[in-house]
Formats: sequence, structure tokens, C-alpha cells
Amino acid sequence: MKKIHFDDLSKQRYWIILMILSLFFIISSLFEPFEFVNPIIYKFLNFFAFLTLTFFSSRLFWYNYNVQWNKKGIVLRIKPFFGKSLSFEEIVSIELIENLMVIRKSDQREFRFDLSEVIISDRQKLFNLIKENAKLQ
Repeated sequence: MKKIHFDDLSKQRYWIILMILSLFFIISSLFEPFEFVNPIIYKFLNFFAFLTLTFFSSRLFWYNYNVQWNKKGIVLRIKPFFGKSLSFEEIVSIELIENLMVIRKSDQREFRFDLSEVIISDRQKLFNLIKENAKLQ
């Protein structure tokens, strides 16, 4: 049985600081506002900025079973390479039937997630997370 990695994006403020720092390094390496003794320093700053951005963007792919969410929506990555992104406002209903989670959206689309390889406690945690944030009864 596999565990789901839950990642609450709204509680990770340090990533925002790193993104702002990366943006500053990219802009400073483009315009070179300061004069350094060694001009290679700007290349290192640029490399560090893009490495940080790549690291941040790749977090979704670190785990086979990954859930990222904030107050607006959720990204579910259960088995496939790319995840499904859902807005909490659009979710009309959610059902957990043994190993299958069925999510229905307001535009009549239905998403099915096979949770047969996921431990039972994580299935229930995922179900409760979506139910609470989508404000369903």
C-alpha cells in the first residue's frame, strides 16, 4: 500500500520568498546593475535562480501519489504522470466507494480516481480534505 504525499501550498511561505529572490537574481543578471570584480558572479546568480525555479516546479513529480492544494483548488496526481487540477468552487459532489473516488463538477464532468493502492487512512484524509474545502454537506 502506498501513502499519499499531502502538500498544503497556503502554509509554505518560504517558497514565496525563494521565488521573489529568484526573480531578483534573474533581473539583476539581465541588467547587471552592480559592478563585481568577477563578472562570472552574474552567471552563478542566474544559474541559482533558474535552478530554484526548476526545483519549485518539479515538486509535483517527486511522488507518484501527490496532492497539492490551497484555498482555491487542488491538484491530484494519483498514478498518471500529469495530475488533474480542480477548483473547489466547481465541485458539486464527491463519493468514496471502496477503492474509487468519484468527483463531479458543475459542468457535468466526472473524474474517477482509483485508490486501490492507497492506504485507507490517506483515502479518508483526501476525501475529507476535498469535502471540507468544497463546502459540501
